[in-house]
Amino acid sequence: CYSCSGPTALYHCEECRNPSLLCQSCIVATHVHNLFHRIMYWLGGHFKKTTLHELALLFPALFKRPATVFSEALLKQFQNFSTTAQISAHHFYATIRKQTNNAFAADVKDRYRELMMAERQYSYIRALKRNDLDVAKRLPLDSLAVLCPACPQPGINMDPNWRSRPLSER
Repeated sequence: CYSCSGPTALYHCEECRNPSLLCQSCIVATHVHNLFHRIMYWLGGHFKKTTLHELALLFPALFKRPATVFSEALLKQFQNFSTTAQISAHHFYATIRKQTNNAFAADVKDRYRELMMAERQYSYIRALKRNDLDVAKRLPLDSLAVLCPACPQPGINMDPNWRSRPLSER
């Protein structure tokens, strides 16, 4: 292995600039933040495509569905793409399907519905954390409500003496 000098270096990445042969644990360790890189496995006469999932790269999963795990890293990447580049969920998912199996993307099982469900739950949990609320506790109905900055809010964005004004000026 180029990284740890171990004896079994059978993996390399087609996306990385330095395609050195690495052992399984080193290829996994170097690709924690490169979810979509194409990993190849040496079979003795040729390389065969494999995935990080097959190599036991397990990300902290937020939600598990039958045969599906959407990682926090994937959901975070989707949110970044959708807000920054305005990529729709449909196009993001189509890209994932093509990267899973570029030649036969239609053969990849459709998990779009599960992606959308996981994304909604992920967004909700992030909103809870952003507002310093405990995810495990029962929340009041208005716990995530955001005040409209344009609407008058007494004590916040209104003149403290607004009640003393004539009704026509309120």
